[in-house]
Amino acid sequence: MREGSDWMEGLQASWAEGSAGLPPHRFTCWYSNADNIVMPPSSGTLRGADNRLVQGVGHVALAQWPEVIEGTLAYLDEGT
Repeated sequence: MREGSDWMEGLQASWAEGSAGLPPHRFTCWYSNADNIVMPPSSGTLRGADNRLVQGVGHVALAQWPEVIEGTLAYLDEGT
């Protein structure tokens, strides 16, 4: 997921083919103002995504944070 990586370049190319340069797939980005890995916090977001700020939670803790787990499970349930 590094900027300029083949994966990111391919993702960007597929967005350019979509409408108005928005992602062709639905994305939810969980990000935090206390992330000590992803800096600045805004770099954990994507234009056109459902960007959700989780205040005061560190990078590793985000994966186990109740709000993130519940929100992700709710998103997955929407597809059933």
